[in-house]
Amino acid sequence: MLKAMAFIDYQNFYYSTSNYLKSINQSSLRLDYKDLCQQIVNNISLQPAVLVKTYLFAAKPCDALLNSCNPKYKNLNTWLKSLKNKPYFEVIEGTQQIRPSMKGQEIDPNDPSTYSTTEKETDVNIAVQMVSKAYKNSYDIAVLLSNDTDYLPIVKTLHDLGKIIVLVKLPDQRVYKFENYVDEIFQIDYSFFQRVLNNEERLPFECFEDIEG
Repeated sequence: MLKAMAFIDYQNFYYSTSNYLKSINQSSLRLDYKDLCQQIVNNISLQPAVLVKTYLFAAKPCDALLNSCNPKYKNLNTWLKSLKNKPYFEVIEGTQQIRPSMKGQEIDPNDPSTYSTTEKETDVNIAVQMVSKAYKNSYDIAVLLSNDTDYLPIVKTLHDLGKIIVLVKLPDQRVYKFENYVDEIFQIDYSFFQRVLNNEERLPFECFEDIEG
């Protein structure tokens, strides 16, 4: 039995899913991310495979955002906390930091026009987790839910280590830069999402609208 681990870059996956759903005139979905990864592993070409753990990497809002009057940041933080109670599922947090919209401008956390936010640490966290667990032989198959080319060096390293790599993509995504280094490109679409709906885990799309990469 081959051991699989799934690694979700939540911000990247969120944007990709949002854009795809908008392109087919569909609204946001309530996804069970653990079950999503389970269904992917159940349907990849190489079998038998078992999903031993899923890791979701996301940015936790900084204190200034959490203390602002905008509820979306508290909602995001509450949602991330709720996921931490799932078995065989781990949330690894980066930080959602705040910075002035213009140089020298004073930030008012209650006025979104005075600031923008940026995500930090997620790329590093994913790299550390994927590579360290590969060296420890914690998994045979790495399932990556992100098309961010910043992860190409990680994928190349896993390829050189002889790990099996499955890259998950949406219909409108181009992932040709990964093609020589992954073993399978697994496409998910709206019908696939219908299998893994969960009314208790909906995160509104506007939660990440102001985050820059």
